[in-house]
Parts: sequence; C-alpha cells; structure tokens
Amino acid sequence: MREELVRRNYAATTIHSYLKAVEHFQQHIDKPLDQLGPDDLRSYHAHLLGDRKLAVNTVVLNICALRFLYIKVLKRRDMKEDLPYPKQRQRLPVILSPGEVAQLIAGASNLYHRTMLMTLYSTGLRRAELCRLKVSDIDSKRMMLRVVQGKGGIDREVPLGKKLLPVLREYYRWMRPQTYLFAGTVNHLRADDARPFRSGGDNGIPAPFTAASAIDRQPTRPDHGLKPRAGETLAETAQNGMSRPAVEVADLLRAQGDRFYSQSPWLSYQQLSVLRAITRCRTAALGGHIDTCPGCGYDGGISYNSCRNRHCPKCQAQARERWIAAREKELLLVPYFHVVFTLPHELNPLCLRNARVLYDLLFSASAAAMLEVAANPKRLGARIGFISILHTWGQNLLLHPHIHCMVPAGGFSPDYKGWIRFAAFVDSLFRQKWVVYAKPAFGGPSQVLKYLGRYTHRVAISNHRLLAFDGQHVTFRWRDYAHGNKQRKMTLSSSEFLRRFTLHILPRGFVRIRQFGFLTNTRRSSLLAAARLLLTPDQSATSSCRPEGGNSSTWRCPRCNGQMRIGPNLSARQLASRCRPLDSS
Repeated sequence: MREELVRRNYAATTIHSYLKAVEHFQQHIDKPLDQLGPDDLRSYHAHLLGDRKLAVNTVVLNICALRFLYIKVLKRRDMKEDLPYPKQRQRLPVILSPGEVAQLIAGASNLYHRTMLMTLYSTGLRRAELCRLKVSDIDSKRMMLRVVQGKGGIDREVPLGKKLLPVLREYYRWMRPQTYLFAGTVNHLRADDARPFRSGGDNGIPAPFTAASAIDRQPTRPDHGLKPRAGETLAETAQNGMSRPAVEVADLLRAQGDRFYSQSPWLSYQQLSVLRAITRCRTAALGGHIDTCPGCGYDGGISYNSCRNRHCPKCQAQARERWIAAREKELLLVPYFHVVFTLPHELNPLCLRNARVLYDLLFSASAAAMLEVAANPKRLGARIGFISILHTWGQNLLLHPHIHCMVPAGGFSPDYKGWIRFAAFVDSLFRQKWVVYAKPAFGGPSQVLKYLGRYTHRVAISNHRLLAFDGQHVTFRWRDYAHGNKQRKMTLSSSEFLRRFTLHILPRGFVRIRQFGFLTNTRRSSLLAAARLLLTPDQSATSSCRPEGGNSSTWRCPRCNGQMRIGPNLSARQLASRCRPLDSS
C-alpha cells in the first residue's frame, strides 16, 4: 500500500495517516485483509462512531484509507458500497465583521500573536501556510506575499496589504527572524536563535550569505523584504532600525564556537565568558524589555536585552554616548593633539601571558614620559593633563598594543596661576626622532569628540567591517596603512578569526581609558574651572565649550520623536510566557 501511495505522489502526512488507519483496522478485526467481508467493514464503521466516538472528520479519514486499500490496491470495487462516508451536518461558517476582527486582533497580548492574526486575516492564509512562511517570501516592492507549496502542493501569490506591511516591519525589528517569519520554540527559546544557520540542508553546513547579496535585494540571509527602502516615512525607517550588518561576530560564534572552544584549550575563563556573552547578546536567552514612549503612548514592543559586555560589537553604543557627553563638559577652548605610544612587537609574547602587567606598565610609562617632558623647563615647563586610551589591535586583528593620548594644547604653570601655551613643546616634538607618533592639532572640540567616539568603546572590529561568511571562512575589510592607506579584503578561517579576536579580550576589571595630570579624578573639576577662567576670563567657567547635541537620546519615538522609556525588564522565563509562539519543533 505504501508503494501505491508513493507512486500516486500522495503527501507524506497523508501516507502516514492512511497507513496508521489501516494498521488500526487490522488490529481491531484480527483477520487477513483479503478474507474480510462486508460485515467486518460495517462492524468497524460502527466501532469508530459508537465505541470510540470519533469526530466525523476523523471517521472520514479512516474510510478514505480503507477505500484506497480495497479499491486502489486490492482492486475490490465491490466493497465501495460497504464503505459509505458518514453524513456530515452542514453549518454556516462564523463570519466576523470588520469591527469584530479588529477587536480580536487588538486583544492579542503581544506583537507576535497580533502580527500572526493580522497576517491570517489580511492574506487568507491557512494555518500551516502561515507556519511555513519565510521572511524571503515577502516582496515589499511588488506588494505580494508568496506561498510556497500551499494547499495541494501549489505555489501562489497573495496581495500584501498596505496596513499589514508596517506591522510586519515593526515585528521584524522586534523579533529579527532568521529564516521563518514566525519561528517556533525549543525549550522555551526561539528555534532560529538556537540554530540560526540551519536552513534545511542535510549536512548542517550554514548557508552562505554576503553583503553584496543583501544589496541586490536577493540575499541568502532572508530579510530583504522588510529592509528600509527609499521613500519610507520616518516612522517606518525608525521601526527598521539601523542597517544591519551582513555578518556579525555572534554569527561566527554560533556556527563555529563549539569547534573553536574544543580546539583552543588555552582559552581563559574570562575569554570564554566574553565569547558566550557575545553569542547570547540580544537573544531570548537574556530576556527582554518593553519600550514605550511616555509622551504619546507609543508601544515599541519587546526588545531583547543586550549582554552589555565591553567586548561585544553590538553593545556599548549608549555607554559611548554617555561617556562623550560627560567629556564634553571637560573640553577646553584650545586645539588638541594626538600622541600615540606603541609597544615594541618583541614584547607581544609577554602580553599574551601577562596582559595586565604589561598594559599597566605601558600606561604608566607613557604617562610618565608625557608629564616629565612637559614639566621640563627646557621644553614647556607646564603641568598638563590628557586622556589615554588603550588599543591592542591593528586593522588585521593581530596583536598591536598601543595607547592613544588626547592632549590639550597647553598646561598650567607650576604654581597653577597661569596657562602656558603648547606650541613650543609640539614644535620640539616634531623636530626630534621620537618613538612616539604625534599628529598635528585636530582643531576644535567637535573634532576631538568625533575622534574619541570612534575609539572609546570598541574592541578589535565592528560588525560592519565583516563582509561574508560561508560557514568555514570569513571575509572582512581592513585598511593597509603600510601601503598607501588602501582598503583591502582579508579572508581567514573562522578559527583563525576567532583566535585573533580573542587576543584583544582584556583582563576582568582592567581600565582601558585613563586620565592623567590635571584631568585625574581627584582634582579634575576644580582645575578645569580654573583653566577656563585663565583661557576665557570674561565668560562663564562652564559655558561655550560644550558642543550641541550631546544629550540626544539614542532611541527616540518614531511618532513624536520623544525619548523612549526602556523597561520593565523581563527574564527569559517571563519572556517565554508572554511571547510563547506555536511550537513548530
């Protein structure tokens, strides 16, 4: 019977149901199938309706299976009259009015279920078709939704409503589905977060995706139908968020992390903790929070929590904004200079084994050199202050420890009653053959802050520099400073890339941004006020050196442009109970 069902191209679910029905029939009668008569069929028919009290639709399924067995397989067409379909009551379907449908959708407890209901009622999809709907099936350019292998194994397209598309975009920004639009759950976690690359292949190899394919609007990473496009309103663009990188460091860790861990016994507990935090960042495993606007009441839905690890390429944006805003209050109306101290590469092996000691020595040695040279009466004779920022990487991600110093052009006199200009000191720096590298002045405070924002809260590489990942090798963009500052592409194995990334994970609690001289924490406020009085005695001590826009919010309401309020927080268990999708596992 199975061969006949397969030969007639019946669906796998139908084959399973028919075989199960015939198996139960044979167990009930306990006779060879070719020896059964009409009385046996009538007895079994009555058993289904009377003893088992099955629903009419289930009885019809069993009758269909027996009809196929006797008519198609055993060629017993005389048995057709003994296998009648039970009479079904004809009932009118319940048709909801538009107002009732809107009330039903509004009653959904979360954005996930609300989007599912809107998609069902707007497109007329069946439940199974909705569960198999993929992000790549949404064509927002043609305003069509493609149904692949729907009822009867037929592909078709249905119109995409104008009111549905903004809701889908809002849902996409919140859920970030990888393959299926409405992903199921496994152990209360999203299935596509647990296995983001399993796109249906038998070998389990991640499907390749590239930045170029995303630009062509036919990406293998299935989010092109919901990306921002030209002509969108401010609200739609805000819902979509910033342009998402084609590849993320977290993608590499999810695909090759276990293999890298097993091949790297040298990894410390701190390094393992950082890599696992990056893997879980902005997934259901860390819980979520509800974003609302206190001004207009806009509900931004539930967003996944970030790991807040300083090494994570997706975190630290708000921390960077807060840090820059605080530094704005400390800027002086003088030019600023950029000095770089680089550790000789011969000491790199020591950095791998004694990172905390070597980096502390680099900070103290560079700061002592700057303070000593500036305080020398033959040089400048001033007490200076500056900010030092540790970097451990080069553009190719190899170990390259160096410190960036942001130095205001001048300093206090030894008695702190006057201000000494910095021009003579800098001229002497450029005339000498120093190991350090000194750049000309940046200009005003805005240029300094723009530069600081690029370096303060970033480690190794940003996700936007990653171009492609095929499951085994990753390609990223880098700048070759040794050959004319040209942009190049580099391809590494995933293990080598993760090894290089791990080199720049700092020891726990290590401070990589430090302030020296008159910018130290103990005397910074009083000395900055004194410096402003010396530089601009006719103005307020805290006035015009602060650029505008320092207090702007990083997350604003797409409706009223007000500052969004983040909270309350939801644990992973609370998030699962609030947003429990259909279990498609």
